[in-house]
Amino acid sequence: MKTTTFPKLFLVTFTTLFILSFAAAGLAAEYVSVKKDGVNIRSGPSTKNNVIWQVFKSFPLEVLKREGRWAHVVDFEGDKGWIYETLISSKKTVIVNVETANMRAGSSTNDPVIATVKKGVVFEPLEMSHATLRQPLPENLAVYMASGYNYIDGDYLQTGYEYVVGYPAGGASISGLDMAKFMIAHLQNGRYGEARILAEETAIQMHS
Repeated sequence: MKTTTFPKLFLVTFTTLFILSFAAAGLAAEYVSVKKDGVNIRSGPSTKNNVIWQVFKSFPLEVLKREGRWAHVVDFEGDKGWIYETLISSKKTVIVNVETANMRAGSSTNDPVIATVKKGVVFEPLEMSHATLRQPLPENLAVYMASGYNYIDGDYLQTGYEYVVGYPAGGASISGLDMAKFMIAHLQNGRYGEARILAEETAIQMHS
């Protein structure tokens, strides 16, 4: 039975880490994380099915499909199994998928290395928790969506979600607060709070 016993590390930062990405492909995919340590992944959607491996808190998974209250998931190594839906959260995490990776002070290879992390280390992107490129909005964000209206035959009719072709160049949905954080980082040339997410020269080049 496979058991995931990777070390865990959490970084409070602003955007998805530039050294790794579990969710680099498939912007419309559903990604979740595990709520607690020692959660069983099973061979089928029932507690009668065999436990094929265990995962720890915040371990990231991609949901392939749902069946009843079970989710069929795959991890960053391509292993698949079933997990009960109450054991997963919509909170996004990312995991190092190479043997070693350099964590840098900014988003350029010219920035100094501040840590070297091993395969399986989990990071948690924070701060922009109400922003996505998924279309339509995932369930946890859909409840916050502002609705548009068309005036037709003397009445205002609510419109549905407006799809934008060509994402991720366009089509981002973001709360006003998260947009403010994004703008603060740009106004400070790549720095947000105590974290630098872009090298200053990179931010200046983006603005030129």
